[in-house]
Amino acid sequence: MTKFGDHIVREGLIKGAKAEYLADQLVVKLKGSWVKDTGARQKVMDRLPEGTRVESSFNRMGIGVFRLPEGADSLRVASELQEQEAEFVDYAQAGVLHRNQQK
Repeated sequence: MTKFGDHIVREGLIKGAKAEYLADQLVVKLKGSWVKDTGARQKVMDRLPEGTRVESSFNRMGIGVFRLPEGADSLRVASELQEQEAEFVDYAQAGVLHRNQQK
């Protein structure tokens, strides 16, 4: 198993390009109209797997960083969150270390 600090690193496809990503880190950006809405923030956080920890609370731009529990995969969680909370979430993605550029 590859690690970056204490994060688990995996390889996968992100937006059609091969990438190394942090399997246990999720970055979420709220849509502009929901950035300051604490109810929207809580609803998004309630959709995260049990045991998820906040690494960085939602900031004034609506970006939050979360540490997923062991066994969770950030690509899968990001996809599910974007689908389930499309009203609130601008994007959800894994913490990306490196992505090959498409040509």
